[in-house]
Amino acid sequence: MSGRAVSISGELSEIRAAVQGARMLADLLRFHAAQDEDDELHIPQACSAVLALAETRLQLVVRALTGHAEPAVLLADHNRVENSSDVPEGEDLLLPIEPPGRRRKPSGG
Repeated sequence: MSGRAVSISGELSEIRAAVQGARMLADLLRFHAAQDEDDELHIPQACSAVLALAETRLQLVVRALTGHAEPAVLLADHNRVENSSDVPEGEDLLLPIEPPGRRRKPSGG
């Protein structure tokens, strides 16, 4: 395989970083370590927003892996692979970005 692709490792690493950030925010609240009262009031909303975005990205990953969404919907700087032949085989799961009109068929019904 060669050409542009989405790195699943890159995507999952970014989601992991977001979840870690939400955990850090929750710890700030738990240990009353927020910078000020205003920050403390906004931490729960920020945690909820980060986790909602992570959940949505995970749902998109599943949809792309099962062929129910174009991998291009995931494409971002943190997961972009310009030349998939540069990635040693077995080091990452890559979803090729198909040219327009060459959509993959969903697998598994």
